Amino acid sequence: MSLDDTSPDVIYISSLSLSANVGRDWLGHVRPQPLSVSVAIHLQDSSLDSAAAIDDLGVSVHYGQLSKDIIALSEAQSAKWESAAVLAMSVALLASHTTEGRARELRVVVSSAKLVPLASEYAVEFIGYAEALGKRDQTKSTGSRVRVRVKDLVIPAVIGHSSPERDAKQLIVSDIVIFEKPSQVHFADYPTVFNKLSQNFEAQSYLTLEQFALRLVREICLSSDAIEKVSVRAAKPNAFASVNVTGVQICRPRSAFVRSGDKSSSAR
Repeated sequence: MSLDDTSPDVIYISSLSLSANVGRDWLGHVRPQPLSVSVAIHLQDSSLDSAAAIDDLGVSVHYGQLSKDIIALSEAQSAKWESAAVLAMSVALLASHTTEGRARELRVVVSSAKLVPLASEYAVEFIGYAEALGKRDQTKSTGSRVRVRVKDLVIPAVIGHSSPERDAKQLIVSDIVIFEKPSQVHFADYPTVFNKLSQNFEAQSYLTLEQFALRLVREICLSSDAIEKVSVRAAKPNAFASVNVTGVQICRPRSAFVRSGDKSSSAR
């Protein structure tokens, strides 16, 4: 989790290791799996001044106790979440109640190296405002946002113009960011989406990275009507002897691929 260097008062927990049931793993089994959770609690301005003045954690947010509470929440015997995004929202709710009105915004990232087999990391970031998160009975808070990041998704594919390039598949490495619409009422099953797309794209051939990246943006955008926009950075490592990586980045809104009033192409 990256922090804005200019944020005045933040309590954060980075890469808390735990095990939680967030649906099917990459083998298709529904069971607890290793995850990493990071939390950033953006407090009201000058909230940490009191703790600093008297050098007492009691007037701050006890991050040690919060870490224990998050592990207890996720690893409870009957605990089960529909997805990593739902777990992230649950952790945000827990952190919001812990701050007792001192927080203004909460950010929670749940990441895994196992949910998308051909990627080095799958991460879901939930961003919520503390005032809205104070309502315990809601399923998704007003103004909340979700971002999904997939790092180093490797897809072997035939790509290029020349005959030597097209004699064998090359590894295309992509970083993907999905921005969901604010305050959506559901979370999409993105691991399943990525696993299917990887298989489909591997079976096709391309002349350019531009075509590959734009097709990937389009297919992800059309996978769910919860999506606002998608950014794809696609690269061919070691494409030239003198260059480490060559690549392109394309970001498009879902509206670029959906006709007004047409919802037939969306899937949840």
